Amino acid sequence: MESKNNTIDSRSSDLFSIRPQLNLETDSSLAFEKFQNEILRPILKFQNDLLLEFFNSSKQFQQHLSKVDTSNEKHYEVGLRDFLKSNNNFRNKCLGLIIGHMTVEELRTYINDEAEYKRRILGMLVKRVMQ
Repeated sequence: MESKNNTIDSRSSDLFSIRPQLNLETDSSLAFEKFQNEILRPILKFQNDLLLEFFNSSKQFQQHLSKVDTSNEKHYEVGLRDFLKSNNNFRNKCLGLIIGHMTVEELRTYINDEAEYKRRILGMLVKRVMQ
């Protein structure tokens, strides 16, 4: 039977192997920025199609969008942020699609500063949905 550490190491290796490699400068970044650029951005890029489909297939999101001027980028962004702020269930599912692709060590880092990383994830998610 495989030990717990070998299973964790294997899962981490598998996760790293499927993440896209992004050429972002992280040498002089703060710890938050480094985690964002090295961990969160690649995961969001990998999950992009799934996240966009999740938004586009959500009846609640479509209903919310019908009340927003989507031709105005600023109004669209505010409407999108309002939707995520007011719909905890949807927001948490989006976060789960990201967090589920973290290694155990990355999850520990995320948990230590959860509010900051949630804010960063949701900000990047809004930008992706707006593209």
